[in-house]
Amino acid sequence: GDGESAAGFSLCDDEEEYSELDDSRLPIPGRESHTCDLDQFDIYVNKIRRYKRHNSEPTFHEGLWKFIRSELENAKPIGYEELPDATAVAPKGPEDNEAFIKKMSAIGNVNPIHPNLISGSSGVPLKQVMTELLYATKAGMMSLKLTPDCRRCGSMVCVLDQAGKLPKGAYCEGCKYYNLLDST
Repeated sequence: GDGESAAGFSLCDDEEEYSELDDSRLPIPGRESHTCDLDQFDIYVNKIRRYKRHNSEPTFHEGLWKFIRSELENAKPIGYEELPDATAVAPKGPEDNEAFIKKMSAIGNVNPIHPNLISGSSGVPLKQVMTELLYATKAGMMSLKLTPDCRRCGSMVCVLDQAGKLPKGAYCEGCKYYNLLDST
């Protein structure tokens, strides 16, 4: 890294009531994945905007959230709906698959969330992106997980909720290469 640490982020506890948030709507449950309720997104962004920040932290970055919102506007439902019978599967054809692939490609800059990619695509410095993502986590908009990549093939080696739980090493599920992992 660049010498920055998570200790530089205060994320002060100044919780307020946000009755306009409907947590049951984010993320959208069920098979209609990779969608976004933009009204709820806007409410979360307003919550993030109102957090008090420490003097050493970057200020709220409106441009980053506008960039992410513009990307998520492409995440519209495309017909992978829930059926009354949880064991049933709705028939889908090539057109459905093509629509899903186009949507996934259109939201690729923000789904999955890769801070370096978001920084490069939006032009927002990485420290600012990380600060905003940490505040989004605090607001309940999303959760972050550590997913070290295989040094040989680039596949995800493991998924962790905390860097402190990082094992010394792990085998890649894809290529079986043993990766030494370092949490520093």
